[in-house]
Amino acid sequence: MRLRDDDALERARSRGYCEWPGCTFAGRTDPAHISTRGHGAPDCDENLVSLCRLHHTLQESMGRRGKEIMRQIVAQRIAKAKPQYSSQIKA
Repeated sequence: MRLRDDDALERARSRGYCEWPGCTFAGRTDPAHISTRGHGAPDCDENLVSLCRLHHTLQESMGRRGKEIMRQIVAQRIAKAKPQYSSQIKA
């Protein structure tokens, strides 16, 4: 497994908006890691959140709470990306 994934980093940079709850910033953002590569975590979509500079700095100062918010962001993104099969199932 590659630790550095330039494609995942670029996807995070180019989402075009900050994923922090309630933020309305639109533009180029920073890829923020939930777990750092220094701790052996890979660059992948599940470990990267797209944040504006303000929220990137804020989440780093928040410690565990900042990481928990980022995990929730990823969970919501994954949930939105899953196809909705329940409407296709016939009783």
